[in-house]
Amino acid sequence: MTPSAIGAVLFDKDGTLFDFGATWDGWAARTLRDLADGDEVVLQDLATVACFDLEAARFRPDSPIIAGTNREAAQCLAKALPARRVEDIERHLMLTSSVAPLAPAVALVPLLSLLAQSGLKLGVMTNDTEFGALAHLRQAGVSDMFDFVAGFDSGYGAKPAPDPLLA
Repeated sequence: MTPSAIGAVLFDKDGTLFDFGATWDGWAARTLRDLADGDEVVLQDLATVACFDLEAARFRPDSPIIAGTNREAAQCLAKALPARRVEDIERHLMLTSSVAPLAPAVALVPLLSLLAQSGLKLGVMTNDTEFGALAHLRQAGVSDMFDFVAGFDSGYGAKPAPDPLLA
């Protein structure tokens, strides 16, 4: 395939544009503590269902939250928070994650500028919310560089299904 045959590049957000561990491990440690509201037993239960290592303050590779949607993460955490509604947990995750300190995987502006200058359309598809994706791209100063941004809740489906690629 020649470079001219490529018309667009679709990025994943977390783990591609932003370093996953450097961005999300610290946020998760704070969020789990926040959700536990000072209860050490609940904190341990949250860490267990999230497959989060509290001592190392990082997700284990088998965490269902790493590749899941925001909704799936809320459903996972709800197992340790039976008195909380999944919708409330989901909203909490969306709002707190939208202001998480980001760690770009590379210098995004030069990379995206180079791709755009070569005539490529740029997009982002994430299992995060559209709200969160747009907030992160704005925070990184690159939101205006994308022609397409979709979260799992944008109406195109979630990864790894192919539907978002057809949007």
